[in-house]
Amino acid sequence: MPAPGSNSSDGAAAVEPASGYLASELHYLSVAGRILAALGGKNKLALVTGDAPVDPQPLSEALRKLAGPRHRVIGISCGPELTGEEVSRAGAVVAMLPAGGGMVTISDTPETDAPLFVFDEAERLSDRQLGEICAAIQRGAKQNAAGVLLARRGFLARMQEPPLQFLREAVALQLRFDEIGDDEGIDFLRHQLAVRHSQVETRRGRPIFFRSLAVLAVLSAIGVGASLALHYVRTPDVRTPDVKTPDEQSVAPLGNPPGGNPPGGNPPGGNPPRGNYPAGNYPPAPRAATTPQAPPPPVQSPAGQHLSATELAGLVTRGDEFLSAGDIASARLFYERAADAGDSAAALRLGATFDPNFLGRVGVRGNPGDPAQAASWYRRARDLGDAAAAERLKKLEGQPR
Repeated sequence: MPAPGSNSSDGAAAVEPASGYLASELHYLSVAGRILAALGGKNKLALVTGDAPVDPQPLSEALRKLAGPRHRVIGISCGPELTGEEVSRAGAVVAMLPAGGGMVTISDTPETDAPLFVFDEAERLSDRQLGEICAAIQRGAKQNAAGVLLARRGFLARMQEPPLQFLREAVALQLRFDEIGDDEGIDFLRHQLAVRHSQVETRRGRPIFFRSLAVLAVLSAIGVGASLALHYVRTPDVRTPDVKTPDEQSVAPLGNPPGGNPPGGNPPGGNPPRGNYPAGNYPPAPRAATTPQAPPPPVQSPAGQHLSATELAGLVTRGDEFLSAGDIASARLFYERAADAGDSAAALRLGATFDPNFLGRVGVRGNPGDPAQAASWYRRARDLGDAAAAERLKKLEGQPR
């Protein structure tokens, strides 16, 4: 049955948590579809709760995949330091980012790339912070701004308190993450049947497995016994050496033996004289000279791997998130990696982070930019086929130094 107070569809049933399916892309796409369908009119907030925290990364990816050009998803980590002003600034920064590929930005066409904030761990926010966030999203109504609050289920009881009445009025959808929607009922049944089939096969395979182990143990015991039997049968005879009595023993003199080496020299074979050493104690033979081994060749670092379109998009998205949070240095690292791999949109964004015009428009202070770096990356984006890079390069070069 649906979660208490939920505004989701009647066919969405609350089921026992099936971690395998709930963590799948199909379920995240279903949740993202229900969120996007509910964010309309004047209510621009959706609340997703779960016993375990909802993972914001796959949900953001699902929202990006379904929203397309309508929304630009921005991840926000909640904490005591978050303010409504920072949320507004993050939306403004992302709104002014160059879209790349010759596409226009939100500053040119307000109907595209509306910011969609995903607030992770919203239960950490105070009542005052929640009020500032609602006000910031309402101020961005012209940009069709919206937000998704991710919180634990205990946050629902807090919402019923009088101080958060404004939040109840602003939320268009309350959704439990473990609810299965109408659009995914068949997929969920297939998953359950596959899990049940796997469990049955595992139970059937256990007796066969244990019987196989028993057969292997018997065969191993037989093999060990046969080896021991052969060992005792084929043991060679041990002969006892003849032992002479003391009268029969002869002691060799310490001097030169009969027929030994002549005094003062070595025999023709080059052996050392034997008469100067006790019996059996001869000088050690000289060791053969060993050739020092050459050191192993240095290990060469593997060449840079080609990045797929999905990986490039992920790098650009991470750069957007850091830039929206005001961390320009980290954003440049992600943009540069994607630009080096040949992504024109990343090169255009990287140039914008050095462009004084862009930094001034988004209100970044204390960072005057670097026109030379901006021009260099704009040229790189232009060479990679980005039509908007030439226009930005022209504006940059037309500014007085």
